[in-house]
Amino acid sequence: MTRDFTQQIDAASSGGDVGLLVTTRNYRVGEIVTVVVGEEREGLSAGERSFSGAVDAAGKVRMLVDTSESGEPTAAAKVR
Repeated sequence: MTRDFTQQIDAASSGGDVGLLVTTRNYRVGEIVTVVVGEEREGLSAGERSFSGAVDAAGKVRMLVDTSESGEPTAAAKVR
């Protein structure tokens, strides 16, 4: 999603923030949800990144993810 969660996107370039929106069912408000995503660089596996956020009253988890290059192939993303 775009940074303001108004539009879906199919790809993101390095260096900006993108929105990760997760819709949940049967999670309590404030419960933490973690999503693990595999990364690829130039067609090769580059590890995994973990994203976490709290469920809101609508059952949504909104996370801003920093897409800047990480020096480590497996790194927790900066979620704000």
